[in-house]
Amino acid sequence: MNGFKRRIAASFALMIVLFAIVDVLIVYLVKSHVQADALQMSQLTVEMMAERYQSHFQRVEDVLSREFTDRQVVRLRKQLLAHTDPAMLNTRAVAEEFLRIVGESDLYIDNLILTFRSASLAVDKNGAAQAADLLADYSGEVYSLAYWNTQYERKAEYESHPAVHLSNSRHQTGTMTVIPYSFKPAFADYMLIAMIDADRLRAAMLDEQTDVNATIMGPDRFFRYTTAMDTRELPAILLAGGSPVDVSDDRFPDRSESSLEAVNRGAVGDGSSLSLDQTIAFIVAAEMSLAVLAAYLLGRHIYTPVRQMQLSVSRPFEDLVNVNERNERLKPEQEEVIPIRRNALNWWDGGFADFVESEEHYTIVLYELRFRLAADAGMREDISRAIVGEIERLTGEYVPSSLTYQVEQRRFLSIVPGLACGEIPALLEGLKQIFDRDTRHVLVTVAISPLFGSDIRLNEAYQQLQRILMQARPLEETQILLGAGKSDDDVVWTLQREQKFVAAMMVGDEEELVNLAHVTLEELDLRENSLEAFRRLAGAIIDKTRQLLFHCNLPADRVRQWDLSAERLDLCCTVTEYNEELGAYLKGAASLIKEKKDAEEPVVEQIMKAIQERYMEDLSLDVLAVEFQLSPSYLSTYIKEKTGLNFIEHLHDTRLRNAQLLLLDTDLHIQTIGSQVGYRNISSFNRMFKSRTGLSPSEYRRASMMNRKRLG
Repeated sequence: MNGFKRRIAASFALMIVLFAIVDVLIVYLVKSHVQADALQMSQLTVEMMAERYQSHFQRVEDVLSREFTDRQVVRLRKQLLAHTDPAMLNTRAVAEEFLRIVGESDLYIDNLILTFRSASLAVDKNGAAQAADLLADYSGEVYSLAYWNTQYERKAEYESHPAVHLSNSRHQTGTMTVIPYSFKPAFADYMLIAMIDADRLRAAMLDEQTDVNATIMGPDRFFRYTTAMDTRELPAILLAGGSPVDVSDDRFPDRSESSLEAVNRGAVGDGSSLSLDQTIAFIVAAEMSLAVLAAYLLGRHIYTPVRQMQLSVSRPFEDLVNVNERNERLKPEQEEVIPIRRNALNWWDGGFADFVESEEHYTIVLYELRFRLAADAGMREDISRAIVGEIERLTGEYVPSSLTYQVEQRRFLSIVPGLACGEIPALLEGLKQIFDRDTRHVLVTVAISPLFGSDIRLNEAYQQLQRILMQARPLEETQILLGAGKSDDDVVWTLQREQKFVAAMMVGDEEELVNLAHVTLEELDLRENSLEAFRRLAGAIIDKTRQLLFHCNLPADRVRQWDLSAERLDLCCTVTEYNEELGAYLKGAASLIKEKKDAEEPVVEQIMKAIQERYMEDLSLDVLAVEFQLSPSYLSTYIKEKTGLNFIEHLHDTRLRNAQLLLLDTDLHIQTIGSQVGYRNISSFNRMFKSRTGLSPSEYRRASMMNRKRLG
């Protein structure tokens, strides 16, 4: 009997195994097939959605770019810079232009807002108002005036912002959703914001696919907008751009690497998958019911063996649940273990603990080494070792109770007790004399902290010193910095200069590029900006140059070989070095473009050459049209298309550039200089010179002479 029971139990177990195998095969084949089709459909939906939104946002970018440089907007900015009486500001033309743009129904723009960094005025389709009052209609809980002021510090020109829900503003009644889209070129002091009506745009983008629930994200993977009618599915922090969200779940298709991403949040993971799971669950339930019936009919007399088998099967699952629960309890403890990066020197055991225990006040002196281009990799280690030796020697002589550590590869830190702080000036004077002996290879910047108490952590003090170091200027000497200096005034790379830069680069004009970089660096130095401001300017010029070369379709190996010279700009420490290295960098880029232009654009090259050689004559578009046997209208369009600027802009730029050189290098009368560069009317010369440089010819000459005296 027992043998029979065992055979019955074995048969029953075999039947269960067979059912399980069939279930697994069914689940694998059916679900994989259905999900593959669903994933493909979701992929197509996401790509179509992203392309539609991307195309529309590109149109909005074109509108913002065009309106940003509109003549009326530029004129209004100049009036604000000239501190014109608010009552005299010409804002009506700007508002009418904005109203015209808003009236274009296929753009779905609810409003255009022009804000200025240096003024509290803002202009929209209804006219001018205080910026805070005007922006309040579109602030929601997120976009205050303070938020938009922080946008002047960003690097990106175009920025889409998370959608915001509004209700009962002065522009509309009821509720609506807007997507702010702003445009601010690098170093610009005003910004243009398009308030896109997300609800109308959603209806146009989804067309007949009203059941699609997609989420739009920007290039930083922050949420911008969800097409779901019920936005409660997304937390409020996502709609405000609070944090990026990981959407790498297998249910979602891979996203494209464009500047806009659309993720379908419902096409795959909701209805179809749920219906499939319900079907499979029904099949499994039916099969298990048959198994139970067979067990009842065939095993009424073998209840105990079957029960034991059930217990033996269920116990492993109970153990697995217990293990999972234990892991969940341990997870918070594991997350509290944060890896700490420690320096090679154990400064705590080296004596700093004594400062904390004695609650003594202390001052920190931070030394930063800036190696110059003349110092190769082999020399730097020897120079660092020599400088450390001098620091330790003089510090031990003047302040024996101090502690000195190397905190980074090119930074050294001395902690001086409060009672010995009076010896710091003599110590630094001695070190400055030693450091200045070899400024050809290395420049040293010294930052001195205020007197800290024991309640200040060393990490906080070090961060303060890092901010002080950023105030270092591009000087060829040891600098000793006490506290934070004035903030940088580095808004010199204006939109107008960038346009000139693009025009000169596209024709390979090395002289114009080098002169433009020189004038910009000189102005930055006149404003006494920090070395960090010079690095930002060099970075902006390098980024723009790389963009232009990319669009020229130059050979990749040539571009990579030329771009290696950009690494030398990171080692520049003085204005002279920036002039030399940036000039060499731009000459290399211009030569690459010029080689391509010589083969492809001989006509525009000849036109630019004629302007460079005959700018002092009564040169006109009609004269050149006759010489090149082209119509004036075609020639004007051709020059604009190939260079980005029209003929008269090229002519004025060349004349004024040569006028600047004459003002700096000669003592000629201003009227004589104007005549020599092609201006027969002195008032026209003065007006054109001031509109391009911001200074009259006499003011420009006087400022340049003062700068030379200060530097020389």
